[in-house]
Amino acid sequence: MLKTVPHYKGYSESLYSAYKGLKNKSVKFRIVSDRVGDFSKKYNIIDAKMKEQTVKNAEKAVDLYMRQSWMKSYIKPITLPASTDSRTVYAFIDNAQQTRVLNYNTEIKLGTELGDANYKLWMETVVIPELKRMYPDNKFI
Repeated sequence: MLKTVPHYKGYSESLYSAYKGLKNKSVKFRIVSDRVGDFSKKYNIIDAKMKEQTVKNAEKAVDLYMRQSWMKSYIKPITLPASTDSRTVYAFIDNAQQTRVLNYNTEIKLGTELGDANYKLWMETVVIPELKRMYPDNKFI
């Protein structure tokens, strides 16, 4: 019926063209589409909700990989400053996953698990509180 009724045929052709265009232009769409298709066939996933969850999980994984890959390639290392006085103690997560005082300037590389964790910790414990102290009326901080 889809191929014999002009309206449906035109609709299905335009839908297919849009799909192919997305697949050709978007790396993320192509990876997710191919991997979810392979995964669904391999594990016989036919339930719509399970397929939807599989797509969401695949998108999250691809997003994380692409973001980390980009940060590793294009963002220069960031130097976290050492604690400046006894009142201000900056924390740092070391290679052993232990939190310690940041006694010296430390260079971190974004796009790595340790670098991202330290950047987040620094922003939450140092930068944002300092901005709130400096601009108490700013509701966006």
